[in-house]
Amino acid sequence: MNKTKLYLPFLFAMGLFLFNACSDDSADPEPTVEDPVETKNTYTTHVEPILGVTCAVSGCHTQGAAIGSLVSYEDAKLFAAGKLVASIRHEAGASPMPKNAVKMDDKLIAAIEKWIADGMLE
Repeated sequence: MNKTKLYLPFLFAMGLFLFNACSDDSADPEPTVEDPVETKNTYTTHVEPILGVTCAVSGCHTQGAAIGSLVSYEDAKLFAAGKLVASIRHEAGASPMPKNAVKMDDKLIAAIEKWIADGMLE
């Protein structure tokens, strides 16, 4: 019994030593991405929600409107090929849109411009 009492503190100390020796104190490496994937703006995700609130509203660019519709993807592509950006930027020589309203937020305009630059994806 005396020998067991002598070995117990020794075994405890060895256990602590082994437990600490097995820990990994090195910092985890930061994840790296060699080719980050850039998201492209699409009509459905990025542009349709903007046009639906600011342009394709009652009395403006609704389906069958004389000034042109901005309800569908095809309609938006036709306007995008024209003076859409100049109009929403309120540039000289273009009819400022939304009509009789303040200019759209620059972030919204940038989203539409990016959609056009990304190839007007649906």
